[in-house]
Amino acid sequence: GENINSVRNEYYISFTENGTMYYSSNKLATQDKTNNFDIYTSVYKDGQFQTSVSLSDSINTGYYEADVFVAPDESYLIYCSERPGGVGQGDLFISFKNQQGEWQASKNFSAVNTAGYEFCPFVTADGKYFFFSRDGDIYWVSAEVIDDYRWPLCKSS
Repeated sequence: GENINSVRNEYYISFTENGTMYYSSNKLATQDKTNNFDIYTSVYKDGQFQTSVSLSDSINTGYYEADVFVAPDESYLIYCSERPGGVGQGDLFISFKNQQGEWQASKNFSAVNTAGYEFCPFVTADGKYFFFSRDGDIYWVSAEVIDDYRWPLCKSS
């Protein structure tokens, strides 16, 4: 419905255990910048999704951010971005929530990023495997790699 959908594009949906939705949209794109996708969230309450909210600038920039995966417990999210300063054409980034429930500054997921284009992150329901795409192929690694990014961030939060 209108709390989620716009006249633009909404796609790559991910859900938390409690039904909160995360997704990508270029609803604020302009005629000159139609590839300006950001990540949004919408809480499921009273049988419907509430008005979506754009994530903070610790996630969204003026560049492409999309293909979001949120952990079922909403403790972290992984997404694709085309922001400057990355390893490749499109990189995966990861962010964790602090104790106040705020998304922390995103870190380049350099353990998997290459000069290619990484996108479409997904962690299996059992939390063991992390899948992603690179230049049209599918790759996987142990999801333990996520902890390599979690602990340094938790110590500084």
